[in-house]
Amino acid sequence: MAALQFAGDESATFGFNIWRGDAGVNPGMLLAANPAADIIVIRDTAAQMQKSPLLAAAAIDVELRDHILSFKKELRADNIMSPTGIDCELQSACAEDSIHIKKICDENFAAYPGHYQLSPYLEGSRAAGGMVRWLEQLRAQDPEGIFLVRYAGAVVGVLGYDYQQHTAELAIAAISAIAGMRQRNLLLVEATRLVEQRLMQRGLKFFIAKTQATNTAIQRDLVRYVHCEPAAVFATAHMHLFLGRIEKSGVDLPLTGQLHDSLILLAKKLSNCERLLNLHAYQAQGSRPSRFRAVLLPRRDETKAVFFAGYDATGAVVSVASVFCR
Repeated sequence: MAALQFAGDESATFGFNIWRGDAGVNPGMLLAANPAADIIVIRDTAAQMQKSPLLAAAAIDVELRDHILSFKKELRADNIMSPTGIDCELQSACAEDSIHIKKICDENFAAYPGHYQLSPYLEGSRAAGGMVRWLEQLRAQDPEGIFLVRYAGAVVGVLGYDYQQHTAELAIAAISAIAGMRQRNLLLVEATRLVEQRLMQRGLKFFIAKTQATNTAIQRDLVRYVHCEPAAVFATAHMHLFLGRIEKSGVDLPLTGQLHDSLILLAKKLSNCERLLNLHAYQAQGSRPSRFRAVLLPRRDETKAVFFAGYDATGAVVSVASVFCR
């Protein structure tokens, strides 16, 4: 069943109305979203993404952002992790530890190549703030939602866990470079082992961890040291509408002649470009737009993008389009 949910934290972080959905979302859901959708993050198993008619149709601008590998293990006495020999300690984080958490997140995630940081429309330097807010949510959900990692008397890492029924997911993990480059991965493994002991004491049955497909070092550690097995492959795509930005700062446009030709002429006028690329257009079946608005957005790859929205007589969005130029 299709799911679409407003992402309030990410929206606050990046200044756009961001929604999250799965591969089953349809254009009607996206155009009717309130608040008006700017970016829709679509994440699902790679198999479901390949089957999505909306993603395959290319009627709406969409860009693949990343692939995530999910690893899973059953928490059993005969499958526990072995000590690494690294001497570190765990501490459940509290509100007073926010300065340590922020420092570690700033160091690890300011340039983190996640799907938000790969977007040409979003400022990657703001991602660390989103990680901090995510950790705060995890701590609010459970007293053991965040663990600080202490090594040689200093706080050098943070682990964030999400608990769902009998499963614990390692949602965020970061170790500071002050621990030493050779020690970072071993510290992460040892801290994960110490948390595993607590998970089993709580009676939890499963452990899950996800990492980017390009992060082969973490994948090896999850298999070799944590005794996980590959469980699933997820793909993440960003669908771009920028309906919220059009509402807020778009300009009204006159349309003359055929819709396609009008959009091309207006895009050239707004962007001051002659070379246009990748026109995408969608219109709800049986609808009749009575007015159009558009907004020009710069991209970090030095191209420009013009996004259009068509409204019917009731004010509902019934068509969208986008075009790019250099």
